[in-house]
Amino acid sequence: MSLQTGFLRRLACLTLAGVGGFVLAAQDFSQRIAGPSLGYVFDRSVGVRPLLGVPGAAVAGPALTLDAGIHDMEVSSERDYALAIAGSDRRLLLFRDLAGVPTLALVRGVSGSVDRIALSPGGAAALLYAAGENSVRILTGLPGAPGSLPRMPLSGLPGPVQNMAVSDGGDAALLALGEAGRSAVYLLTPDGGDRFVVSGDGPFRLAFLNRSADALIADAAGSSVFLLRRAGAEFRLLPVSGAEAGVSKPVAVAASSDNRRAFVANSDPPGIVAIGLDDGTATALPCYCAPAGLTPLSGDSLFLVSSPSADVLWILDGRLGGARLLAVPPIERPLARSNRAEAPGRIGGAR
Repeated sequence: MSLQTGFLRRLACLTLAGVGGFVLAAQDFSQRIAGPSLGYVFDRSVGVRPLLGVPGAAVAGPALTLDAGIHDMEVSSERDYALAIAGSDRRLLLFRDLAGVPTLALVRGVSGSVDRIALSPGGAAALLYAAGENSVRILTGLPGAPGSLPRMPLSGLPGPVQNMAVSDGGDAALLALGEAGRSAVYLLTPDGGDRFVVSGDGPFRLAFLNRSADALIADAAGSSVFLLRRAGAEFRLLPVSGAEAGVSKPVAVAASSDNRRAFVANSDPPGIVAIGLDDGTATALPCYCAPAGLTPLSGDSLFLVSSPSADVLWILDGRLGGARLLAVPPIERPLARSNRAEAPGRIGGAR
């Protein structure tokens, strides 16, 4: 791994007036490491951490610490920004330029509290859920010129929200709603329409394809994956794969950058299944961690698989030519003994 050492000559501390004194404090990176990066992850315990290096040779760098007023955050590594819910009034904040000197601002046009955020695959749009208003709205033009579309009320739909997703174009959203043991997926559009898609024991995992109106839907209870194909106001739900291909109680689903493969993160047994959307061929990868999701990172078909707070992070390198799982240890301290026992082998490499 070839990294260049740079110097941050001052301690950056940004305060947003009128928002309860929220503070973004960059640590004194007098020996900050700069160079290739896989993106950023949000760890509630420490803040935003950069993943420094290249696939197969990366480490988790020092954290950009955040004020305790941050309740939740979604990071777009590809577009170098983050959206955060902060303060007692749960306002929406936008952090730009994570790779440089971050700036902080309120997102204009989003009134009221925000309880949940979902970013589109490429980070161009976001879906915001407000529990108090029982509504969602789509935010487009991220990160440079964010604009909010009208609220879409959820009255009449079963609740609560279990999972949600939004397309890169901001022209559609998917919501999985319902109580434990019974769930339904609905397709929503900014014109106010909502359409029933599928129901089951759930929970359902949702993800739009890149720069597409189509989406993937994974049913955890049924251990199955579907492809939602849209053409204007019409759609078809097509079966993609199931238990016979190794899908088992999925916790997340995502598409490759070229939309030719679906990645499914299994919980039991833990692992990843890569499925060809053209021919249905499946490749299973065991994981030495408990998969928590498939969070897009910077680059071609790279995803964070493990929890951001894990001692050793695991990422999926799903580039065409062979998917692999890679370990990313922390830069601050040596690998913990417990992790060495669970995942023997060289650090930073494939399993």
